Amino acid sequence: MTINRFATILTHALWLVVLAGVLSSPGVAQQTDDLVEVSTALNPAQGAVPGERVEVEITVATPRWFTAGTRISLPEVPDLVMVQNQDFAANATEQRSGVSWSIQRWSIDAFATRDGTLRIPPIDVTVAVSQSAAKEFRTTLKTDPLTLTIDLPESLKGLDHWVASPNVTLKQQVEGAGEAYLGSAITRHLTVKAQDVMPMFLPSLDHQRLDLLQTYPQPPVLRNSSNRGRLSAERKETTTWIASAPGSAMIPGVQINWWNTTTRRLEVLNTDSIQFDISGELPPRSLTWQQRLESLLPVLPWLGLAGIILTLALFGYLNRALRYVTAGLDSLYRQWRRWRKPLLADRLNPKGCAGETE
Repeated sequence: MTINRFATILTHALWLVVLAGVLSSPGVAQQTDDLVEVSTALNPAQGAVPGERVEVEITVATPRWFTAGTRISLPEVPDLVMVQNQDFAANATEQRSGVSWSIQRWSIDAFATRDGTLRIPPIDVTVAVSQSAAKEFRTTLKTDPLTLTIDLPESLKGLDHWVASPNVTLKQQVEGAGEAYLGSAITRHLTVKAQDVMPMFLPSLDHQRLDLLQTYPQPPVLRNSSNRGRLSAERKETTTWIASAPGSAMIPGVQINWWNTTTRRLEVLNTDSIQFDISGELPPRSLTWQQRLESLLPVLPWLGLAGIILTLALFGYLNRALRYVTAGLDSLYRQWRRWRKPLLADRLNPKGCAGETE
């Protein structure tokens, strides 16, 4: 019994040694490093301002080929917005020591909300590559931590907002400001478009209360699109003012601070102010369709007659119709003449006197 127990313990110990040797074998870790690698880079790494787009480029390379989609888990970084706007990577191949490597380059957009130094922790990248013709190797790699330096130029200090972009446009469209009455509406549409930014970084416009007017802003409409690495953001705002008192009113223009990332200078975009006079009279009341129909009743017979004449003229029956109408009128005239003729003769016994002729 003691010998059997000793043999069982010895057998278990040998299995544990073999299993520990397999798990601690340096060949597996070395094969992992040889199958896939990951690297990162910042563009730009320095000189960006708060709100400016910084690209975090993640490069995944393998001497084999990718067998499944690559997944990137973005960390949460205080004062930094990280968004993966591209659904697909840029694929390429390159030669390394005579071996062809498959390359995937992923772009992550980062937007800082303050100046200073920000640290991006390691990013988890899950990849799957072919280990052999019939075997897949799947692993999760971590990138190196990154340090991002955000600057604040003197021209931006003290400003409450700005848009950091290579191209920004501001357009204004006004309706109803020509002739204003009490109760009439004046509507302004504002559209801001920018490249390489997110809609959340486009400033909201000031809807301040104004004299003689009641303000009714509508919720803003935000749009975002990405095409081959180029971001486009759009913000539309519509505000309606109702004239509540007579007098001269003015709606001030809108101002947007634009940090041009190409020239590295501050520019200011403005819209024109809206000035108009509000009349003390009430606006003319619009007629209902019943009232409009009643106003047309006196001319409907003439319109019908004109339509009949035009139809006859188009089909070549106008002359014939005119002859019928003329004959009918002549017959009516003759009937009227007979009806008007007196019953007694013009003179008594017109044929009784000899020598008289008619």
